[in-house]
Parts: sequence; C-alpha cells; structure tokens
Amino acid sequence: LVISAAVGGILLAGGVGRHLGVKHIFRERIKGKMELRRDFTIEEQTRVLIVDDVCDSGETFHKIRNYITGPRKGDPLEVQCDVRFAVLWWNNECNFEPHYCAQECAKDSEDIWIHFPWEHWWNTPV
Repeated sequence: LVISAAVGGILLAGGVGRHLGVKHIFRERIKGKMELRRDFTIEEQTRVLIVDDVCDSGETFHKIRNYITGPRKGDPLEVQCDVRFAVLWWNNECNFEPHYCAQECAKDSEDIWIHFPWEHWWNTPV
C-alpha cells in the first residue's frame, strides 16, 4: 500500500503505486483534521510505503505513520504494519531520515527552495 498526504505527495503516490502494482491512497484535511476518507482502510500486517515530494522535518511522515498505526480517536486498536518512508528530496539537516530518497540537500544552511513543476501551475491565476 502506498499512502501520501493530499498535497505534493499525491502525484508521487499515484505513480509509485501504479509502478509497484499496489493500491495507493491519501490522507486529506477535513475540517482542520487529517484523516483517511473515501472508505480507505488499512489492514493488519500491511506493508505501507509513505511517500512525499519533500521532507523538511519529518513531521508529515510521523503524523501519517501515527495515524495509520493508531490508536485513533474512536478506534482504540493499534494496527501492526511494516511502515517505510520514501521522498524525492530529503533535507539531511533534519532529525528524520527516510528509508528511501532520490536526492538530499542541506536545505537550511544552503538556503535552498525546491521548485516542483506543479507549483507553477498552482500559483498561476485562473
């Protein structure tokens, strides 16, 4: 199972999921709270790859992993999964290291801002 936040990682999750031949889902913000919707479920003992376009601090990865494995409000059970992390760009100055990354950089000390192709489209006036 490939999962991402419904921001920059959603395109990556779709491509990686299709390439691996596995289901890909995303976590989205609903009324200020991040959750799985659209009847997405995660079964016990599932191998989960959490993907994102950039890892600044690891906070998004931790939040998604903690949501997946539980316990969650209204669902006190913990789900045992093999969770791994993959990212296109990893800021190697943060305290989090993903299992897989395509590129790494010292984003903070080198004052780097990573531009993705979809950001240009997103910021273009309609």
